Parts: sequence; structure tokens; C-alpha cells
Amino acid sequence: VWLFAGFCLQALGLLYTTAQRSGLLLYLNVKLVPFFALALFGRHVPFSAWLSALAALLGTCLVAGDGAGGVPPNVGDALSVAAA
Repeated sequence: VWLFAGFCLQALGLLYTTAQRSGLLLYLNVKLVPFFALALFGRHVPFSAWLSALAALLGTCLVAGDGAGGVPPNVGDALSVAAA
């Protein structure tokens, strides 16, 4: 069910945003692992993992939100983040 939902959100997101930005945003799932480990499983996450995830998240936001491709942030970006 989760795989199907992720695929549907990704496909819908591609209707509104570029493939490059969607792909970049989809890799947020790697950066969100420490947050989910703590919230869902109550696992201890080392400070270095938090710091690394935060740095990667900020980098993704900077690259995805630069507007250099002529496409401002849109609903497709939100759908891609939800798919992650």
C-alpha cells in the first residue's frame, strides 16, 4: 500500500514539476530516516546523524528552491516531498 501511494504521489508530482527537481526531492527519504527512527520507533539517534541529516536537508532546499530552471516552487514539489 505504501509503495503504491508513493508511486502515485510521484507520478502526480511529475505533472506539475520538472523531473530533475522531483528526483532531487524524492531523495529526501534518506534525509528523513533519523526523524522517522525517533518518531516511529523511539530509537536513539546520534547527534552526528542529526547534524548530517540537517546539512543534507538544507542543501536539498537550497538546490531545489533556487528557481534557476525557471520553475518556481509548486504543488508538484509538495507531492514529490510527500512521496518521499
